[in-house]
Amino acid sequence: MRKEMEEKRENDLLTVAQAARLVGCTENAIRYQLQTGNLTRFENAAGKIRVSRNEVLDKLLNFEKK
Repeated sequence: MRKEMEEKRENDLLTVAQAARLVGCTENAIRYQLQTGNLTRFENAAGKIRVSRNEVLDKLLNFEKK
């Protein structure tokens, strides 16, 4: 699991607030996507939630195209 975290760090992990600003939605919308499993949840050493920048861009910006 540690290796997975190191790989995801290379993809730029974002806070929920940063992810929401990136795609133009609310923080609650990002949290909902985490709860439903549409986004992968990562936690740092302090237990704070992080999401992959690449995953947010891929899944949420392409959502309307499906």
